[in-house]
Amino acid sequence: NSQHLQGMEEATAVKMIGQGLVDGGVMTQSEGIFVEGCIALVKDSLSLANEAVNEVPPMLGYPLKETAESEAGAKIVEDGFEEIVVAVLKAHSEGELEAAVKE
Repeated sequence: NSQHLQGMEEATAVKMIGQGLVDGGVMTQSEGIFVEGCIALVKDSLSLANEAVNEVPPMLGYPLKETAESEAGAKIVEDGFEEIVVAVLKAHSEGELEAAVKE
């Protein structure tokens, strides 16, 4: 149930959700910074781990390439957005982001 998933150790929940994404045909691998980033965006809204199979695909369908190539998107990319995303995902996967929030 939701409380069980929410009360689960972060690494265990990520592993369970990641495997569900692979089993559901959404991802080809159950671990990694991209998978962790997707899970971080949906984890709090899940009641069951396998619900991520329905939550993640709409995010992946976002027209990122078209947005990045647009005038407004190009400015965001030029402003270093990629470096920020990489740093946030790295901090999350290493537990630094969660520790900072708790402080």
